[in-house]
Amino acid sequence: AEATRLVADRLRDAVATHLVSDVPVGAFLSGGIDSSAVVALMKEAGVVPRTFSVGFTEQQFDESRYAMLMARTVGADHTHVPLTGAQLLDQLPAALAAMDQPTGDGVNTYVVSGAVRSCGIKVALSGLGGDEIFGGYPSFARLLRVADAARVWGRMPDAVRRLAASAVRVAGGDSIQASKTAALVDTDGEISSMFPLLRQVLSADQRAALMPPSRAESVADDGEPYAALLRAAFASAPGASAFAQISYAEARTYMHDVLLRDTDQMSMAHALEVRVPLLDHELVDLVTSLPDACKVSNGTPKRLLVEALGPMLPDAVVHRPKQGFTLPFDPWMRGPLRSFCEARLGDRGLAGRDLLSGSAVAELWASFIGCERNVSW
Repeated sequence: AEATRLVADRLRDAVATHLVSDVPVGAFLSGGIDSSAVVALMKEAGVVPRTFSVGFTEQQFDESRYAMLMARTVGADHTHVPLTGAQLLDQLPAALAAMDQPTGDGVNTYVVSGAVRSCGIKVALSGLGGDEIFGGYPSFARLLRVADAARVWGRMPDAVRRLAASAVRVAGGDSIQASKTAALVDTDGEISSMFPLLRQVLSADQRAALMPPSRAESVADDGEPYAALLRAAFASAPGASAFAQISYAEARTYMHDVLLRDTDQMSMAHALEVRVPLLDHELVDLVTSLPDACKVSNGTPKRLLVEALGPMLPDAVVHRPKQGFTLPFDPWMRGPLRSFCEARLGDRGLAGRDLLSGSAVAELWASFIGCERNVSW
């Protein structure tokens, strides 16, 4: 109860502080717990929230109904922006031009930021950080479930672990799942070793296969840089709990190197300032210092955040299926974006620049178009 009260107070302070501005402040509203929490706290601070969401005709990607439900709950001035693949195609050249390095997430933020700025809003709040701090990602449940057993297994002789990993690879064939499971079996069982494997998209062998021969060896031998980073961080905080370690790992890798960078870069491409109150340093310090028992799910996702806000969050928002804000790239890349992608992956694009192996890129693209989800790629 004390933890819930402390977090509730800190959440109110964080959002109130981030609302200080000499221009109106809007908010991204996907309809998930994090953005809904920020909007509810804006309302409690005495502001009529100006909210924005992007929706799609592809129902499995569309969160509009939850965003609109939350907007009605707080009496927000809500703007819904429908987006089709053809409309995204018109924006893609400008979005790619705004990047200084490749990213798979930045286009999402580019689109919603453009919609917000076009309505005259110069500052917007985002719920970014809620998954990392309050335990919303699947990595929390997966690693917490196996952490103790994995550490025991990690003390087995190296030869035993290598033999078991080989057996998994043989049994699973070329599947991605078998490759990832085998790599996990071969680790020392520490979160610093397992977390990067759970989060990676392509294995070291797959990354090497995409490289031209001159670069393949260096990629295959690069190890896992995030594992070394996390080992060093955890060694400096030996008393950190498993939840705190996973929270740090998520925040320092995907959030730090992808989400925050993309949000800053793509919002500023539209001259929009995005603020992240759930990453207020005093709030983060408080939450990470609390015992795991206060944060581990008891059937409620992001339990501590939800309990701190109480009735401010509708039950339909709290207990909906988890769905990150993702554009429908899967169907669009097979439809309206297909020729755009193939032109930029082909000999006149990426494959012709000696950065990647043209044949490997073509194979990867063919496996995607063919919906081959359980092969070596």
